[in-house]
Amino acid sequence: MNKRQLYLGITSIYPNIELLDLNVNTSLISVTLDHDKIEQIRQSRGISANGIANKIGLSRSRYYRWLNYEVDLPLDLLMGVQKLLGLTNIEMWALFSQPNDELIQITAMLAYYALIGSSDKCHIIGESLLKHNKTTLKNDPYLLLIDFASLCVIYVDNNDFQTFEVDLSKVIDTLIFRDMWTTIDIIMLVSIVYMNPKKMMPFFGELSETIYDKSTVLTSNQKVGFLYDLLCIAVKIKHNPFILDILKKIHELEPWINDWEIKLICQLNDSMLNHWQDKNLPNSEIEDVLTKANDFDNSKYKQKICDLIDDYGNF
Repeated sequence: MNKRQLYLGITSIYPNIELLDLNVNTSLISVTLDHDKIEQIRQSRGISANGIANKIGLSRSRYYRWLNYEVDLPLDLLMGVQKLLGLTNIEMWALFSQPNDELIQITAMLAYYALIGSSDKCHIIGESLLKHNKTTLKNDPYLLLIDFASLCVIYVDNNDFQTFEVDLSKVIDTLIFRDMWTTIDIIMLVSIVYMNPKKMMPFFGELSETIYDKSTVLTSNQKVGFLYDLLCIAVKIKHNPFILDILKKIHELEPWINDWEIKLICQLNDSMLNHWQDKNLPNSEIEDVLTKANDFDNSKYKQKICDLIDDYGNF
């Protein structure tokens, strides 16, 4: 039976992830597109709202509802907007804000439910993605997501080890050849580290550096969440160089943390770093952390802290 794990990096992006709808509408682009910028470009080029709406088969009222973030548009209509405004693919992509994209939400839910052992929810999400198997688009991001969903389902069901290894290799082989890792890639890679730490050790250092890097599109709270996930794994397998490196990274991010649960992680992190030589955390510091953890009324969160304290004391 795989140990059930709280994926803290995910909850730092989606604090109420268990309240999210499992049936994400994957035919729409979410409201992360900068609509105000689109409108500025339209006006600067002298294109009327009626003109752009009519040419892409859209009513003027729906166009303005979209601008006001009241509705989403199918991808084909967005491509029509792009064409009428004369935007290149790079210019269009620059108008998207990555962290709340539907792809990230689906990836996050798959990883989260796989690690806490929710088989039924992994199956629901996985089955909702199968319609994308019919795509003819090269490098369609949903193809990787389908492979990742298959991996999560096999992992949570805890069966067919051979198929798990095949699917694991497919996902890893796709990710390691990226020029850069995005939020989606980080979510997948950290979850795979949980699933198979031994296989992921060669990428552990690069992954922690990517998460920590200033250019990575994550808030400081989110970076600490993902680094804490890696810290828990590194402590579990007693990999001292990785542990010390992550402790230092989290400590350096601490001044920019504004979430109380993450602040408590930083407090525990500082205690571990201060007692790195003897690995002996004072009872008073442990009790203070656990008392504060109780205030959050989150049993998974508290258990994760307790597990790390126990593992750190068992070097």
